[in-house]
Amino acid sequence: MNLSMSQQNYILEKLKRQREEAYTKTQESRDEAKKIKKYFRGDQLPEDVIEVLKSREQPIEWENIIKKIANKIMGLKLLSKQEINAFARQVEDKAAASVITNVLRVSQDSTEYWSYKKRADKDLLLTGVGIMKPVIKELGDVDLLGKKERDLRYYHLPLEQSFWDPYFINPDGSDMRYFHEVRLIEKEELYEFFDYELVDKIPVVNDVEINEYLVEQNGYSQRVKITYSWYKAYDKKQRRNVVYYCIWGDDVMLAHRESPYNMNRIPISVRRVNDPDCDDLTSFYSIFRDIMPIQDRINFTHLRIANMLGSIKMIFESDAVEDAETFIEEFGLDDAMNSIETAHGIRNAEIVGLVGDYHPLLKART
Repeated sequence: MNLSMSQQNYILEKLKRQREEAYTKTQESRDEAKKIKKYFRGDQLPEDVIEVLKSREQPIEWENIIKKIANKIMGLKLLSKQEINAFARQVEDKAAASVITNVLRVSQDSTEYWSYKKRADKDLLLTGVGIMKPVIKELGDVDLLGKKERDLRYYHLPLEQSFWDPYFINPDGSDMRYFHEVRLIEKEELYEFFDYELVDKIPVVNDVEINEYLVEQNGYSQRVKITYSWYKAYDKKQRRNVVYYCIWGDDVMLAHRESPYNMNRIPISVRRVNDPDCDDLTSFYSIFRDIMPIQDRINFTHLRIANMLGSIKMIFESDAVEDAETFIEEFGLDDAMNSIETAHGIRNAEIVGLVGDYHPLLKART
């Protein structure tokens, strides 16, 4: 599709606004998902808490119940793998159902598919969103009927790289108006597919924050920010919504074409754990949202108990011991037995009453 420079600028500006809307409307949910991922990796304690523990020479420890639950669920999913079968509702559709079943089995009968499926399931579990996209490639051969053979593959898209229409309603996101995939790609790889002059116009990313992750490029790699966009636009001539895809970087359009797929939807599936509420359509969350406060409480309790057990707090009269520093040092040893001098002539003490329920009032007798 040949577009004038003004048309390209109009489309690029439109795509930028879409991507910005997708990020800002879901930013709160993304921050929560990012925190849960950190907890899953074991990064649970704030920096100020870690500094206090280091100053005490106390071990830095945490109880990772999120990882325990997540690993159990993912393990059960792997053990319960099932084959997909397509059944015909009518007799004349039986042959088509058999073909569809074989196609699905072939596309899923690979280590690569299950690897991406595992990543998508993990993202769905931890962040509340799982995203998969199909890619069809022509193999260059033909079958017995003379039709071109094609290879169908499924790939997982991480949450941090994906920006979708936040107002979609359908469970699989089939009613999305747009979807943007942001990638950092080695600049030299683009020369194989696009015009050299266009690629050279895209600036190299250098120590800037791209949406949710910080990029620091002080080494050999020269990467550029590329967005692979799918969007719907109404065509007045055809009187229908048309799906387009566009590959672009900053203010440079590398490719813009109509979708090659024979369906009026964006060919990407976005699954959410929660069904959108009428008063909050754009948010998403994982099953660990309600476990996070419990996890924080467990960590706080463990660290407090460890600090109490590993510390010594006592009050003694200065003239009850000859060398206070030696007494404190020896008292902190395991199985310590220390003697003190009689202070102020006190020989013994007897309980003469109780204050409240717990505290004895001691009366000294000389």
